[in-house]
Amino acid sequence: MKKLMLPLVLVTALFSETSNAETYEAYGVGSKASCGSWTEEMRNDKDSIRGFILRAWVQGFVSGYGYARGNLKRVDNPAMFGFINNYCAANPLDSVADAAEALVAKMKE
Repeated sequence: MKKLMLPLVLVTALFSETSNAETYEAYGVGSKASCGSWTEEMRNDKDSIRGFILRAWVQGFVSGYGYARGNLKRVDNPAMFGFINNYCAANPLDSVADAAEALVAKMKE
């Protein structure tokens, strides 16, 4: 039994390491804010400080991805925020970070 444990532990460690290769940690307001809160904020007062911060967070997320990985289609702010609005309306329980990831995926196409 002990002879089987070492290979099993090594294989498990190997696969767990490769499966985490693409993970990252999102920081800031977009990682904590729900899409429901985005939709509510944009509906009630697009010019609020919180709305500005959420939009700036999305711009920073997309810019950071573009800087690190490149090859993103260039889009203007209305298109970017329109995508986030539509994503968040359809997925209110997701985070704004999830919406930004979906946006980046669309911009890579």
